[in-house]
Amino acid sequence: MYSVEWQKRGLPHAHILIWLLNKLHSNEVDDIISAEIPDPVTDPRLHDIVTTQMVHGPCGALNPLSPCMADGKCTKRYPRPSAFGKWPKSEANAAQRAERPPSTTLTSFFAMCEADPFAATLMYVEMPKYYTWNQSTKKFQRRKQGTPVPDWPAVDNNTGGLFFLDAPGGTGKTFVISLILATIRSRCDIALALASSGIAATLLDGGRTAHSALKLPLNLNTIDTPTCNISRSNAMGKLLMQCKLIVWDEVHIKKSLEALNFTLKDLRRNNNIFGGLMILLAGDFETLPVVPVERLQMN
Repeated sequence: MYSVEWQKRGLPHAHILIWLLNKLHSNEVDDIISAEIPDPVTDPRLHDIVTTQMVHGPCGALNPLSPCMADGKCTKRYPRPSAFGKWPKSEANAAQRAERPPSTTLTSFFAMCEADPFAATLMYVEMPKYYTWNQSTKKFQRRKQGTPVPDWPAVDNNTGGLFFLDAPGGTGKTFVISLILATIRSRCDIALALASSGIAATLLDGGRTAHSALKLPLNLNTIDTPTCNISRSNAMGKLLMQCKLIVWDEVHIKKSLEALNFTLKDLRRNNNIFGGLMILLAGDFETLPVVPVERLQMN
């Protein structure tokens, strides 16, 4: 491969590349010679200069009147062909290097199904039971020890469920709840944060007491079938119908859960538990209220 250039006084000089062994591939050349558009964040000034002064086009169908156009084609032969780690067909012309998109859990699942016969028998939501995701290599690897978080696909795929986060005070329950709420809300979904006490509600982003938000009756223990004073037409009813997750911290009253269960079934027209809505109950069993009129031997 060679390139002849002319100096100012008309004298030619040549750049010659000679292969003594096997020819190089394009990815090996890119390790030595490459031209890329500068990053607009780390070097905005250089990015502006390159994109305005050193980038060809637009031409072709986007700009048929471009000076480089002749007979409906670009005289500079743009756009150039793309290459994925292979030497271009025409060695006289440069080829654009097309970056492969980064691997995701879904694309890696497809690749695993082609390489591993056992993985081909699994569904995508079953992968965490037998494989772990390596964040550095962006690949699944067979699980060697431990067990996955129970039913985590149900949490992420919105298939409904009931989960209880039980841990002593000061171990990070509020942090986990805040992280879950932020994740759901970052997807533009509705996550409702409730707590049985006003102090616990203030620790949650957008937290409210359960009695205030759900309009729970004050005499819960005297009602056989308690319900919340919420209808499909009011604001809270519409919120519960569109909600993706309810987090209830410091939960301890059984009747209040029954009231929420009956209300959600009615609002969402769904006979599944809590109307098919995902519910996360949090608290510490050691701080539950004492059962009245009971002896220590019966607790």
